[in-house]
Amino acid sequence: MASAHRRNNYLERIKINGEWLIEEQKIKDGIASEFQSLLSEDMGWKADIGGLQLDQISQQEAESLERPFTEDEIYVALMEMNGDKAPGPDGFTMAFWQSCGSSLKRRFWKCRRLLCP
Repeated sequence: MASAHRRNNYLERIKINGEWLIEEQKIKDGIASEFQSLLSEDMGWKADIGGLQLDQISQQEAESLERPFTEDEIYVALMEMNGDKAPGPDGFTMAFWQSCGSSLKRRFWKCRRLLCP
């Protein structure tokens, strides 16, 4: 399998800046050089974001972002998720967790109160 990948990924030659590169080391160096030039930062231009008018949230809105989620907020978010997606790392689909409904909600908050008094 590894040799099949190697065959598929092999470059016999490549044209960079109008020049055909055939030797393996020249191909590696040419590709690395091209990516270096593409990804290097041009110091001649920088985005000026100083003039942007960004909306700001109020102090009250900022504080509300810091408060813990309520039981109802978490329950509503759980119920609004798409239950048909692939199972999570625990092997259960969202539809399973949604079917547990209020019993899951009670157990979750009981555990949370024990772990985070």
